[in-house]
Amino acid sequence: MPTKTNWKLVAELQQNTAHVNCEEHFHLSEEAKSKIAQLRKTRHSAYNINYHLVWIPKTRMKILVKPFSAVVEETIYRVCEFKKWTPLALQIMPDHVHFFISAPPKWAPAQIVQCLKAWTSKDLREKFATIRQTRPETEDFWASSYYYGTAGHVSAETVARYIRENSMRF
Repeated sequence: MPTKTNWKLVAELQQNTAHVNCEEHFHLSEEAKSKIAQLRKTRHSAYNINYHLVWIPKTRMKILVKPFSAVVEETIYRVCEFKKWTPLALQIMPDHVHFFISAPPKWAPAQIVQCLKAWTSKDLREKFATIRQTRPETEDFWASSYYYGTAGHVSAETVARYIRENSMRF
């Protein structure tokens, strides 16, 4: 089934990403690692809930470069401030977004991703006619899928050591 994507326009926009390695993995800074370990509080709870979220543009368009990436970044931080979520780390690649975030227990990961994708899509479409033209017959900029994983302050080395040391007991 053919998509409603304007591939000619997408190809033109993707020319700006020829020098970018989209296979690059997200690396958490030391500052972000310390933020992940922090205990946060609301009026009725204390929590350490951190999510690693990843989402992609529809049809994996590689167009999240300047000026589009700047709008996505600004919008994500604005939404976090409005919703009282704590952004921990953000990396916008041409074809996907990595975002570490901490949110109170009342927020499900699906709600967080849905909100971030909706606001960023709306802002991109309002500010750039080019984005509207990539998929002119539809309002969806982001793919409907997403990834989320929980992110704690336990390192991969600690987990590996735990598995190694405890596998002998079973």
